[in-house]
Amino acid sequence: MPTDNSHDLSALARSQLRPELDPAPTLRVQVRAKPLRQAPVYALVAVPMKAQAAELRTVRLEADDDRLTLTGFDYIHALSVSLTVKRGPLHRSGNAAVDAARLAAALDLVGGETVEITVAGKAITVMAPGCTVLLAAVPLDRFPTLPQPMDDAERITGGALDGTALTAIARAGAVVETGPVYGDWAAVRVRIDASGIRAWAKATYAATVQTVEHATDASDRKVLDVVIPSEAVVALAKPFADMGGEWSTAVVACSSTRWLELRRGDVTSRIKTLATAVEDLSVIGGYLDEPVQASAAQSKSSLASRIRANRSERLELAEVVEFWGLRRTVDRRLLKKALATLPDGEVTLALTTGNRLLLTAGGARTVVSTAPLS
Repeated sequence: MPTDNSHDLSALARSQLRPELDPAPTLRVQVRAKPLRQAPVYALVAVPMKAQAAELRTVRLEADDDRLTLTGFDYIHALSVSLTVKRGPLHRSGNAAVDAARLAAALDLVGGETVEITVAGKAITVMAPGCTVLLAAVPLDRFPTLPQPMDDAERITGGALDGTALTAIARAGAVVETGPVYGDWAAVRVRIDASGIRAWAKATYAATVQTVEHATDASDRKVLDVVIPSEAVVALAKPFADMGGEWSTAVVACSSTRWLELRRGDVTSRIKTLATAVEDLSVIGGYLDEPVQASAAQSKSSLASRIRANRSERLELAEVVEFWGLRRTVDRRLLKKALATLPDGEVTLALTTGNRLLLTAGGARTVVSTAPLS
């Protein structure tokens, strides 16, 4: 992400009459337009746009002598993007908050190579040559308090996650049960050690394990073993999984809570770790390693087509795969969620002696329960 500024708006700002602005603004910065337009999109990852509370739909702007940082936060996931600012005679360091979607729309509207953001009173001005947009500022005292590690806070540095690992962890979250009733289950356990990255999750009638090898040597890193909300990592994987490079990982203490910190370039993500007990991998592994009665292979797309074609609540295994003579059924919704935990390509299906359906593809293994055909 480029961070230098090639266009100076200082002369333009001094020459234009802007009576709507306070002569002593609390924040004024100049930033290159292209990375600034991307920043709200990244920060929006941690902003619940359907939230009723306005403060949860905002991003926080923090400007110091050298950087402008935009942060979105929803109490369990904070994501920050930091940009280099153009120092000039009108520069003012400070803090502000603004509606994330409106800021993104304003940045799309203004043109130019450099954008100036000025905060004065209750107004935020987004200006480029030929275009000025006024936005309403959100009171800072309504913005949630961000997790900030103290100088002497405990910090455990782990290995690195690339896009493949982020996607695998997000896939593990597809099997968990969500909603207030299932809050204790809506979590993924992630373990990063020298042997690789493993993510697993368990629901009432299903479990999945995702395994990814390290792209680089991680023998000198400490072991990280954390439980994180499934929604946070799913949201994080969407915009960043296809980007090159790796995210460094660490567990940091912020006040009385611990956060999984991911850093990549100018982007920092902190996900609140949970005290929820997700069973150890050895327990889930018992379901995955049962002897097999029958097995067959199909493409993931073919399985998805068969599930879509059959609208009944439960599917007979013979309708899904060539398990002739084994009169078992599987919940259609559960099978669809299990399929979402697998990468594209060929899927091996096996019925175990415990009458569980095991689906395997790549480094992903998912097991779901079956029932007798009535």
